[in-house]
Amino acid sequence: MAYEVEMMKIEELKPYENNPRINEKAVERVVSSIKEVGWRVPIIADEDKVILAGHTRLKAAKVLQIKEVPVHISKGLTDEQKSVYRIMDNKSSEFAEWDNELLAEEFTKLAESNIDLDLTGFDFQEIEKLTENLINFTEPEEIITDVDIADFGDIQTSNVRMVNIFLTQETEPLFQEMVANLKDKWDKENLTDTVFSAVERCYKDESP
Repeated sequence: MAYEVEMMKIEELKPYENNPRINEKAVERVVSSIKEVGWRVPIIADEDKVILAGHTRLKAAKVLQIKEVPVHISKGLTDEQKSVYRIMDNKSSEFAEWDNELLAEEFTKLAESNIDLDLTGFDFQEIEKLTENLINFTEPEEIITDVDIADFGDIQTSNVRMVNIFLTQETEPLFQEMVANLKDKWDKENLTDTVFSAVERCYKDESP
């Protein structure tokens, strides 16, 4: 069975007026994804060009001022079938679960690149919680002491926030213990907030 996709002007598409999905918060994420990897999933519509799936992608196209988008026309569906498909398309993601260990490994690999981690749809706090138990502290072979700050101009903001801390086998357990104690003492949610608070307090104490 052939799966046909055609390019269609966005003005021809009609959002479903009773769409029960509130998707405004997702539009910005989809915009970023399209800008990074291009348009990969067509909008699904019926013979009247009323959208069955892809309302968020249509809004993203308008933000990006894209004139034509790929569309698959799903033919021969009853009104009831169209309704159940719309609901199922949005509901189906709720039945899937993440393998957090494999997901964390993926984020660990991505963190070593210059790609913006926000493109995954996860915010920094979510990524930090997933990866904090996988961080292995090892002594670096070479410590860079003379760095031209201008060379860091192209580093993505989300990756700048993931700071590498180099520790030896002797200092790493003590570091972990101190951070854990301070985290509880200061009622912080994660390692990053705890380390930031420690640096901030030290800076204020040392400032003239």
